[in-house]
Amino acid sequence: MAETNYSKDWQENKSLNECIMYMLKKEIMCDAIFRVGTERSIVKVHKYMLASRSPVFYTMFEGACPEKGEVIVPDVNLGTFKGLLKYIYSDVLDLSLDNIQEVLYVAEKYMLSAMKDKCSVLLSSSVETSNASLVFDVASKLHLEDFKNKSLDYIKKNAAECLKAPNAIKMSKKCMEAILKLDSANCSETDICQFLIKWASSQCVAEKNI
Repeated sequence: MAETNYSKDWQENKSLNECIMYMLKKEIMCDAIFRVGTERSIVKVHKYMLASRSPVFYTMFEGACPEKGEVIVPDVNLGTFKGLLKYIYSDVLDLSLDNIQEVLYVAEKYMLSAMKDKCSVLLSSSVETSNASLVFDVASKLHLEDFKNKSLDYIKKNAAECLKAPNAIKMSKKCMEAILKLDSANCSETDICQFLIKWASSQCVAEKNI
């Protein structure tokens, strides 16, 4: 049965972008189902939209062995997957240093080069700023050697500034240790101690919320 739980004027005087986003949101005429994340959340989509933007999705639905049933995506969380769909349907990408690691992962996974380019622009603009520690963390995890080296060089010269940045406490233990091992890092022992206290406290809070 066709869906009836939607506004009668969702097509009238609306742009193409508005209409297709509405169809996604209200699951109108969707023809594929994804099970996303560890909780296998149901997400309904339109095959033609995904196939039109990604060679991976095109092969998935139109290749030699097309998917017939539900598509399981255990390695992407629901929020990131919905952000991916928003980009595919509207060209609007919700991107920040807080989610760039997840966004880059799905951009690589589904071969969305324009999406990767947007991530590169953000990383480039953040390498030589107080956010360099977060760039270093992301670049290390995703093996982006150029960004990793540039951010680490900036951190070495501006360690005190970088360690005091609000998002520095979000970096992984491995990256934190790499930064603290830098020779001639431009920061005092007091700066390091204060950072370690904040970082450890942040890790404790994060573990409690798991």
